[in-house]
Amino acid sequence: MKDPDFLIAVTQNDQGELSSVPETQKIMFFHKGPSDWQIDQVVDFNFANITGLAEMRKKLKQMAGLLCQVQALVSRGYGGLSLEVLSKFDFSLYQLNGFKTEVLSAIAENDLSPSDDQDPAQTRAKPQESSPDQSPPKAPYETEFGSGEFFLDMRLALNSYPELTSKKILRPFFESQKFLSLKLIFDHFPPWLPDHLKARGLSWDHREIPGGLLIEITSEIAKPCHQLSLK
Repeated sequence: MKDPDFLIAVTQNDQGELSSVPETQKIMFFHKGPSDWQIDQVVDFNFANITGLAEMRKKLKQMAGLLCQVQALVSRGYGGLSLEVLSKFDFSLYQLNGFKTEVLSAIAENDLSPSDDQDPAQTRAKPQESSPDQSPPKAPYETEFGSGEFFLDMRLALNSYPELTSKKILRPFFESQKFLSLKLIFDHFPPWLPDHLKARGLSWDHREIPGGLLIEITSEIAKPCHQLSLK
């Protein structure tokens, strides 16, 4: 790795899109070149075959080891455990809805904050903060305030709170929360969920990710989403 003045890491999936930490497939490292930001290197890294909190914590520390020279990490979202572990290291954590290289200079200059008056079409970033004793979330949380986009790593939630089930977590959410999209990471697709979503007029899509299944649920107020027949 070169000796950059400022190095920023960005988590991405295999499609080249900004990913949440648990969905990471590769980490891209950027440094400021003579005229613009340049890719320093791309490292393959994922959370495949993670079966519990202890393994997840160990893998997150491995990730932090790869980031020992960076000043900032950019991701689409941080689960409770990801936030707890990564926030203890020296680099700053930023959460974005999407990624454009233009945002790197603003991060390097510490010019982005939740209160900045920016064009809504532009990507917005904000530092993530966490208390040392923060526990993994037990309910879906909004990835950015006012976005209507929610996320929950169900694997971590169910491992952390044995008294809960996917029904106990999701039914109250569906009954009380308006949302555009809800992304969930499961070990497998819950057999009760398709009929429940259909009854509520919700659409869904899913794809396999390392160590689990990513399910995206969209409401009728969101843009149309093709509903799959899941077995």
